[in-house]
Amino acid sequence: GNGHFSKANAFLISHGRDPIDWQLPESV
Repeated sequence: GNGHFSKANAFLISHGRDPIDWQLPESV
């Protein structure tokens, strides 16, 4: 429900960067 992360990803994408995967890795 929080749009902050999607806005951050949209910002990165608009600058030609890969969107951030905010999920924690399932295995280290």
